[in-house]
Amino acid sequence: MILESISKTEELSYLPGYVKDAIEEIRCFLKEPYVTGRRPLGSGMTLISCEYETKPLTSDSRMEAHQKYIDLMYMVNGEEIIYVKDTDELCHVTRPYDPEIEALLADVDKDSSAIRLTAGRFILLFPQDAHCPSCCETVPCKVRKIIVKIPV
Repeated sequence: MILESISKTEELSYLPGYVKDAIEEIRCFLKEPYVTGRRPLGSGMTLISCEYETKPLTSDSRMEAHQKYIDLMYMVNGEEIIYVKDTDELCHVTRPYDPEIEALLADVDKDSSAIRLTAGRFILLFPQDAHCPSCCETVPCKVRKIIVKIPV
């Protein structure tokens, strides 16, 4: 997992080229009026722009972990809590990896890390990073977020 400000990406030499490419795609997308939806990008990447209201964590909340894609999530407006835990350490997998949905699903364990994603920042989640996004700490808020699905 990597959590960083999008404004610092030129300074971060350790970021792989595919992350820099995805961030450039986000920058290009943000030059246009914000429209929700999916759009294919080069190199097998997909950009998903969404708008929703965050919600409190409940017993029905689920973590997900992917095998074929890395998720780069960029917060345009608002903030959310993303619960993260190493996939190998999950206590209760509710649905083993299913290629149809390209995800493993699991309960959110009490020892999952709560990561705050705020406007202008991105999080990079690798296959070993099970995650439960779209949560709020106390009061729900409306967010605009861009997710780039990057092939492994």
